[in-house]
Amino acid sequence: MSRFALIAVLALCVAPAFVEGSCGCLNLKKVYDLNGNGIQDAGESVLSGWGFKVRNVGTNAFFFYNSTETLLLPFGTYEVCDQVPTEHNWWLTASDLCKTYTLSNQVCVDATATSVCTGPGNSQLSAYWWNAGVVTPADFAALAALPLVDASLAPFAPADANSLKNWYKGASAPPASPAGYWLSVNLALAKLNLLHGFTSASKLMKAPRSAAALGKSNNFATIGEIVSLAIAKLTASPSAD
Repeated sequence: MSRFALIAVLALCVAPAFVEGSCGCLNLKKVYDLNGNGIQDAGESVLSGWGFKVRNVGTNAFFFYNSTETLLLPFGTYEVCDQVPTEHNWWLTASDLCKTYTLSNQVCVDATATSVCTGPGNSQLSAYWWNAGVVTPADFAALAALPLVDASLAPFAPADANSLKNWYKGASAPPASPAGYWLSVNLALAKLNLLHGFTSASKLMKAPRSAAALGKSNNFATIGEIVSLAIAKLTASPSAD
């Protein structure tokens, strides 16, 4: 059956039918999942205008609705599918794209889906920090306190913008550069962006390996958590093995 067939079915659920007990209620909710755990926690808001596909499992009739809509539907089982985000930094955080709900009484059922927008905020790339005067003496002191290493995996603390520039420019993703060197460069970049307020420690990133190392069941970790893991890894071994 087509989406138009579902319109005919829904027409059965006008107010009198709902009052008489032949129809149920389905609330479509799209939650902005701040911590990426796939459920709605206190303080997490509901997004409007997010698309859902609702299918009657018994008849296979379907239609598309937006989040925050409340549907009056005949008793039965319905599959509610979240729409996959098209933007590269939006992620679905629940394990199931589609969930099934059974309406058998007049109690409204919440059909909840969760997503989060990840990314480093307005973080500056490495070239920004090469400019003289951008990195302050306090910044250099903060970098010196980190377990950074150079290409030979020897301890490294940039003394000025020029040494910072040369150190950054020499690094490439492994195996072209040692993993410890590459991790050090990215740790320093994250630290500078945090110090200057271009991002925040609570900003969520899609980072499956970091999440697994933290014992999380999802694929998300905060920038603060990722920085802490990098510090621990370099402290344990300059090669970051």
